[in-house]
Amino acid sequence: MNNSTNEIQRLKNRIEDKIDHAFLGKYIQKPNIDDNKLFILSKIVPKDRFSNHLNRDTYIITTMLVQIALDTHDLVPADNKPDENKEHLLTKQLHVLAGDYYSGLYYYLLSEIDDFKFINRLAIAIKEINECKMKLYYKEYNSYQAYLQLKISIETLLIENVSSFLGNNQLTAVLKKWVMIKLLLADKNCIYEDNLFLLTWLEEQQKNTFQTYEEKMDQKIHDELLLLEKELNTLPQQYSDFKSYFSRQTHHLNYFNTSIVEEG
Repeated sequence: MNNSTNEIQRLKNRIEDKIDHAFLGKYIQKPNIDDNKLFILSKIVPKDRFSNHLNRDTYIITTMLVQIALDTHDLVPADNKPDENKEHLLTKQLHVLAGDYYSGLYYYLLSEIDDFKFINRLAIAIKEINECKMKLYYKEYNSYQAYLQLKISIETLLIENVSSFLGNNQLTAVLKKWVMIKLLLADKNCIYEDNLFLLTWLEEQQKNTFQTYEEKMDQKIHDELLLLEKELNTLPQQYSDFKSYFSRQTHHLNYFNTSIVEEG
């Protein structure tokens, strides 16, 4: 596992070097680099497919730059406020420019390795993700499950497309389960906010039970954790460090210490 940790840190350092920009750093927060997605990409992109680690790194780094660009654009508020001060307006404009800047970086890096098929696959992923974002923004869903699927797609379509391009789809099911669990955890903390579909789903799930909404969410999260554990156990031996990594991640959620688990 130490080798994997060292590789992730090495890749992270290279990404940070790429996105470092003195002017942007003065006005906007440093972009987040998702360690879990970076770890998954390091396992999806095979070492034996490339003649040297620099080419392999380019595929991983460019994919993460796309993710960072998409995440940065998401930080831009959809609505303009009439009383918005100059500082907030500048920050918003810089988030747009920063997202475009990170996008430009991945195009530049990919042009160096002359892989237009991969560029096309990333473009397809970006298009699909933006379509899901628009559906989410305009609330084009009719159930909590549909809402969850849109959110999961937004988080996983990029890596799914890269996995499909490289012919290695074994890890995407784990990623989807992990993302679902994180979304459920986030929604559990805002059950009583304006989320009609979540409340409707909880009411339907609560029929013929004496569980509260919070207990029902706990039960759902626990069930998904068990399914994630099963997905991990089906992976081949070559992914043993991957299995260990995500097993630790699930335990960090502290859901194995709940009363639900004890009762189960």
